[in-house]
Amino acid sequence: MNQFGYDSKLRGWIHYPNLTIGYDFSLFMLSLKAEVIYITSLSELADDVEVTRRFKNYAGITIAVYLEQPLWKDHHVILGVKSNYTKFYYPVWAAFSTFNRFFWIPEITVGYIL
Repeated sequence: MNQFGYDSKLRGWIHYPNLTIGYDFSLFMLSLKAEVIYITSLSELADDVEVTRRFKNYAGITIAVYLEQPLWKDHHVILGVKSNYTKFYYPVWAAFSTFNRFFWIPEITVGYIL
């Protein structure tokens, strides 16, 4: 991010092992997905100062429910709700959170498969 007076970068390895189960109701499909967020390394660079963190345990969990509606041929609409309970949420990394606590972050997914 090189805007608003920030000169910062982030590098890291984030893993999302997950388990998904679903059922086809013939008119629509419903899936339940559970993920574990595991960060093996994270490097933040603000100007010339580099901070490297190593995580020895998980950074959080997520639970999601997705509803998929077939339209025609291979076209589908997907609606989903996801609940994140995590210490690190990558879209807001630029804020450089100094809190060592879990945050609850909801997500809504709307997708269209062409």
